Amino acid sequence: MLAGALKSKFLLTKEDARALKLALLLDRWIKGKDTPSLERDFESYYGTIATAAGELSWIIDAMALIANVLECPRLLQRRLSTLSERLIFGVEEKGLELARLRVKGLGRAGIKRLIQEGIDSVEAVKEAPLELLTQVIPEKTAFTLKEAVGERVKKEEKGEEKEAKTEKKHKNKKAPLKPSDFSCEDRIEIIGDVAGNRSLIKVNDAVIGITNRAFDLLV
Repeated sequence: MLAGALKSKFLLTKEDARALKLALLLDRWIKGKDTPSLERDFESYYGTIATAAGELSWIIDAMALIANVLECPRLLQRRLSTLSERLIFGVEEKGLELARLRVKGLGRAGIKRLIQEGIDSVEAVKEAPLELLTQVIPEKTAFTLKEAVGERVKKEEKGEEKEAKTEKKHKNKKAPLKPSDFSCEDRIEIIGDVAGNRSLIKVNDAVIGITNRAFDLLV
C-alpha cells in the first residue's frame, strides 16, 4: 500500500513542491502582499524573492514579444506585458502607473497604501493635497512624488513650507541681550591689593578676594 502511494502521480516531487511554492509566493508578491509576511510564510529573504520575480518577468516579457511576432490576440500580449511589469515591481495592476514613476523611497508598501486611499494614478497624485500624501507616505517621499508628476506645484509648496519653518525658527530664536540686561545695583570698588593669589575688591563696602581670572574678566 505504501509502495503504491509513493508511486502515485498525485504525490509531489521535490521539484514540483518547489515550483508550487514559487508560484504561490509570486502570486502574493504581485498582489502587493507585505514583504515581512512573505519572508515569514515562505522562509525567503526579500532579495531572493525579488530575484526570482525578476527572472520570471524576463521570461514572460520574452513571451510577450514572441506573441507579438506571431500576431497573437492583442489582449494576450497586453496581459503578458502587464504581468511582466507586476513581477518587476511587486504590485497589483492598479499600482503600475505609480510604480513606473520609479520615485525614490516609494516602494511596494507605499504604493499599496496610496491605492487604498484611492490614489492610483498620476492625475490622482496631482489632485491629492500634499497634507494627505504625507499622512500616507513619508514626507520626503511625498515631495518627491509630487515633483515627479508636477514640478512647479511641488517646488512652490516646498518653498512655502521652508519659509514657514524659517519664520518659526526666527520667532523661537532668543533676542540678544542688551547692555541694560547686565545692569547691577551692587557697588563694586577695585582696591588693588593682593592677598595670596587673590585680588581684593570691595562689594558694598565688604572686602572679598577673587581669582586673577575673575579679576581680569571684571576689569
